[in-house]
Amino acid sequence: MIIYNGQPYSSLAEVPEGFNRSFRYGDGLFETIRVFRGQTVFTDAHFDRLRKGVVLLGYTCDWESWKQEVLAGVEQILAHQESAGPGRIRLHVWREGTGAYAPQEDGMSYLIEYAVLPTEYFEEPGTVHLSDFHGMTLRDSPLSRIKTASALPYVLAARQARDAGTDDVVMYAEDGTVAETSSSNLFILNKQTVMTPPLSSGCLEGTMRRLVIDICQSLSFVVSEEAISAKTLKKAEAVFLTNSIRGIRAVREYGHVIWKDSAWSKVVFLQKSLLKMATQLTNQGKTV
Repeated sequence: MIIYNGQPYSSLAEVPEGFNRSFRYGDGLFETIRVFRGQTVFTDAHFDRLRKGVVLLGYTCDWESWKQEVLAGVEQILAHQESAGPGRIRLHVWREGTGAYAPQEDGMSYLIEYAVLPTEYFEEPGTVHLSDFHGMTLRDSPLSRIKTASALPYVLAARQARDAGTDDVVMYAEDGTVAETSSSNLFILNKQTVMTPPLSSGCLEGTMRRLVIDICQSLSFVVSEEAISAKTLKKAEAVFLTNSIRGIRAVREYGHVIWKDSAWSKVVFLQKSLLKMATQLTNQGKTV
């Protein structure tokens, strides 16, 4: 089931195509929201970031009523599922109307899709093998902090990871420091200190990134956002990745460095703290 501008369709093939500025110019935004035990979780963080993008790109709508319409569509899709298993919601938003680079109007169209996932990643900490991506660097800008429909650097990086036979690749900032991976924000852990690249590196302002920073601070870790070199990354006690769909994943291998299971104990502790938070929210019927 798919919701397109408030109307349900059984498949993407039935959705009216028309003139789509997201397809033609990348004039769109998207968010992917984890469905955990049949409910979306940490939903408000996604809508907060989406609203920043809506304002930045100059889209117009009555935000609160539009948000409630979309959330009703999400609930309709979830109710349509045969089981309350793991999954994700993808919300794609784009500017309506015609025009070339200069749009003729600024209203919003949207599409909501649901995809079943094979595993509850919040419950099963994964491990990751990383390689490097040097095809292009990331640059800080207002657009780098939101999820736009123009994601070609990440497509190219993910393609290289596929060809290298690794799970993901490290992407770099213009100054040569680590920024993120093709799918996740990156953290390193040394004793009670957690470090992650600053937003000025060009990394995405990830919803899970912010949440994990808050969790770490609540657990008395010292958290800093500062430049991280590849050398510092390789010398870390532990390295882990975060995104809204897979939660927290420990890095097993990067370059010639292999982290043993014993290095992941604190990462697993953080992952369990995240799981506890998500479980409490779903038990209370909350999606924040």
